Formats: sequence, structure tokens, C-alpha cells
Amino acid sequence: KSLDLNAGISWTTRNFHAGLAAMHLNQPSFYPLRSPGPPENAKADSIHSRIPLSYNFMAGCNINVFHPLVEIQPMALLMTSLTDTRLHTAVRMVYGKKYSAGVSRNGKEGCSLFAGAIIKNIEMGYAYSMYTSGIGKGSGGSHEVSFRYRFPIDLFRREPMPYKSIRLL
Repeated sequence: KSLDLNAGISWTTRNFHAGLAAMHLNQPSFYPLRSPGPPENAKADSIHSRIPLSYNFMAGCNINVFHPLVEIQPMALLMTSLTDTRLHTAVRMVYGKKYSAGVSRNGKEGCSLFAGAIIKNIEMGYAYSMYTSGIGKGSGGSHEVSFRYRFPIDLFRREPMPYKSIRLL
């Protein structure tokens, strides 16, 4: 088991969102065998693997539907490690800008179900991925829990300018 570090930034307006992220910043290494270290009869680096640095770009839009509190958010995620590129698509439903749930298609690998909630500036999420091909097909799926802090940045909001009326002078 090893620590895997990721970082990203996102930009959200009322009707559009986009983001960039770098995954596996520390390029964690692991041994693909079940033992905690290299077997005694193998060279230390012969079975040692490293997860390569990869980049993600996401974009989507917000569509208000039948109820003012409900939004449908179609989105796309482009993932690349500069040797392999994949496109994932998703549709998320958001209720009251606080609760969300959705489904995604992970290229040819499978699909995911996810849900989340926002409490103050902390966004929490859960996802379950089901694999239909590849190495994860026999695994029974995977679970993911995420936490994100949302920094309030008011870069484009103008402060009201003080003024004096000439009638009152």
C-alpha cells in the first residue's frame, strides 16, 4: 500500500463548469505481487512498478429542468497519461445545489454510480464502479469516498463604490 497524491483546480459559474487536475503527483510505486516486498529470489527492481503522472480535464453544463431546484449536469472527463487517452461521460442530477446523484460510462471499461452532498463548504461523495472488461472485471467493483473543500473566491465581484449626491452637499 502506498500514498497517492493528486491536485486540481476547478472553475464554476451558474451554467458551466471546467477543471484541470494532475494525478499521481508523487508517482507511487508498488509490488504487483501479494507479498509486502520483493521476493527474496528476485532482483529488487524487477517487479517494482510505478504509477505514471497523468492529467485530467473536465467540462460540463447545468440545465434547469421541470423544477427550479433540480438541475441536470451532463459532463465529460478527458484523461491522459500522454501515452493513453480516455474519455468518460456522465450525467448528474443535483437537487437544491446540495444533494447529487448520477451515472457515468467509463469508456469500454464499465460504468459507475455516484452520490454526494455539500455541507457548508465541504463536498462529500461516494462512488461504486462496476467493470465490464479489463483487469477489474473479476474484482466485483470498487468503492471510492471523496472529500473536497470549496474555497469561496470572489474575484469578479465588485465592491460598491461610495458616492455623494450633489443634492446633499
